[in-house]
Amino acid sequence: MSTDTDAEERRTEIALFRYTLILPLLRADYEPGGKGRLREQIAASSHEIPYSNRRTVSAPTLGRWERLYNRDGFDGLKPKRRSDRDQPRALPPITVEEPTVRMAFHVNNSPFAGREGKYVTSRQLRERLMRELESNVALRVADTDKASEFIVSGRGELHLAVVIETMRREGYEFSVGRPEVIFQDTESGRQEPVEDVFLEVHTDYLGPVAEMLGKRRGELLQIRYGEDGTVYSEYRVPTRGMLGFRQPFLTATRGTGIYHTLFHGYQPFRGAIDIQETGSLISLETGVVSAYALIHLMQRGTLFVSPGDQVYGGQVVGQHIRGEDLVINVCKMKNLTGHRAVPRGIAESLPDPRKMSLDEHIEYLGPEELLEVTPESLRIRKSELRHDIRIKRIKKSLNGTSSKAL
Repeated sequence: MSTDTDAEERRTEIALFRYTLILPLLRADYEPGGKGRLREQIAASSHEIPYSNRRTVSAPTLGRWERLYNRDGFDGLKPKRRSDRDQPRALPPITVEEPTVRMAFHVNNSPFAGREGKYVTSRQLRERLMRELESNVALRVADTDKASEFIVSGRGELHLAVVIETMRREGYEFSVGRPEVIFQDTESGRQEPVEDVFLEVHTDYLGPVAEMLGKRRGELLQIRYGEDGTVYSEYRVPTRGMLGFRQPFLTATRGTGIYHTLFHGYQPFRGAIDIQETGSLISLETGVVSAYALIHLMQRGTLFVSPGDQVYGGQVVGQHIRGEDLVINVCKMKNLTGHRAVPRGIAESLPDPRKMSLDEHIEYLGPEELLEVTPESLRIRKSELRHDIRIKRIKKSLNGTSSKAL
């Protein structure tokens, strides 16, 4: 099986030779429709790649990675299998599992766009994603009707997070949407990916964890109680139910719980999952965060910003304690008067803001929210920054729902 993996040279292919008879391969190319036969073609040179240094070899050997150079490239050979010309006994192909989760990659259009990134245009973003396909065989990239938006599919939330972090460190600036599960429409109905979840929690936290998995359409397969008070359980949960599960799980188990997942397959759709328990605190205007404003907003929820940070209207600056979004003014300043009060350390009395990693940012994303990714910052924002437009959309959707009910 051959796969393009060299991003520096487009006409270079790295192949792992898995056959016993390999001597004629260097002067051979695949003949389409030839049922495994090989025809002699343009001579190519081969370079063995130990790790860092390279040296030219006369013929490839079994089990070694070789890089073949051909003046015409290997476009016709890329998805095919190679075998010896005299004994064309091909091994079964290596299949790559299909993606289960996708995310929308957008060009960053926030008010702070272009301040921190080096590569910000749609052309640069598309070229980088296409180049990623040469080495990331499980990734899929698709264009959309919009030139500034691309659909990137992968083998899970972590797979896509690695791609995002890699591009971020290379200087790319973009925004990504909420992860979505890829469904399959078959003759028997709609199917969705499910995962086997293996958990290790203390018996004191088994109840909250079981309740969380029940809300996420989880199915208990087996459970075993250890002598030290640890409970070992196995669930089968839809993949969409595991999106955003890590942080609530750690909170429920006080950071002592352990879990890992394994893809099981596709099963019939299990119904809607509603796990949105909290809303977001949204900035009203663009400006600098003030300590005077935050001291009066501490009771509203958990804040993501601290005094002196720059924010813009429509940016998510905290997590609301209730289930709906709340627009707040974190840039409000104290009115200047002639009154002289005793100085107080307002900034010192504020709690530390919640600092989240890239994975936690992705897990936090809710409907109609985007994650702004730059080499220096991670910001959560609403897809529509203007508050009045968001209110009109909500009212329109509510009116449409009520009219359908009537």
